[in-house]
Amino acid sequence: MSGKIGLLNLIALVFLTGCISVKNTPIAAPQEKIHRVKRGETLAKISSRFQLPLQHVAARNKISDPNEIEVGQILIIPKSRPVARKRRNRGAKVGGLLFGGKGFRWPVKGQISSNFGMRNGRPHEGVDIRAPKGRAIRSIHRGKVSFVGWKNGYGRTVIIDHGKYSSLYAHLNRFKVKKNQYLDAGQILGTVGASGRASGPHLHFEIRRGKRAINPISFYQAKL
Repeated sequence: MSGKIGLLNLIALVFLTGCISVKNTPIAAPQEKIHRVKRGETLAKISSRFQLPLQHVAARNKISDPNEIEVGQILIIPKSRPVARKRRNRGAKVGGLLFGGKGFRWPVKGQISSNFGMRNGRPHEGVDIRAPKGRAIRSIHRGKVSFVGWKNGYGRTVIIDHGKYSSLYAHLNRFKVKKNQYLDAGQILGTVGASGRASGPHLHFEIRRGKRAINPISFYQAKL
C-alpha cells in the first residue's frame, strides 16, 4: 500500500513540476526558439551563438540589465534582426538605455565600422563609428569631464564621469570642453577626427563600469 502511495506522490510531483515549468516558460512566436541559460553563458555569448545583436535579444526578453542573467533562466531567441530606428533630430538619439530608466544618447551620427570584442588578436573595448571629419560629437549623458588630452593610440580623447558609468570618446579632431566641466546630455564635447592610431576619420566610443569595458551597443534598445 505504501508503495502505491509513494508512486502516486511521485506522479503528482512530476505533474506539478511540469505545470510550473510550462507556466514560467515564456511564449515564443512561430519560428522563435527557447533557450535555457547554462552556467558560464552570458547574453553576449548567447546572442553571438544565434548570430543576433545582443540588444535585440535583450529587448525581446525585457531584460533590465543585459549584463546580469541567471543560470536556468528561459530566453526567447528572436527570429530576425531588428530594424534600425530612424530619428529626425539629426540622429543624435538612438534607442534608450535598457536599464536604469534614463536614456543614453548616441554620440555621433554615422555608421559602425568596427564592433566591440576581439580584433586582430587584441581586445577592442569599444565601437568605431565612421563619420566625416569635423562632425559634432555629443555627450551620451550628463556628467563631469574627467579627462581631456592625448592618450597613446587613442589620440585626442575626452572621458566623462556619469557616476556609475563613464564614457570615452577618442580620435577627436578638436576639443569643445575642458577638464572638470559639467555637461548635459547631448552637449557637444568635440569633433570627429583621425588623431592617434586611426586609418581615417571616426569616433572610437567606449562605456565602462568602473575599469571594466562594456559593449556600448548593449545599452541601446533595438526597435522590434
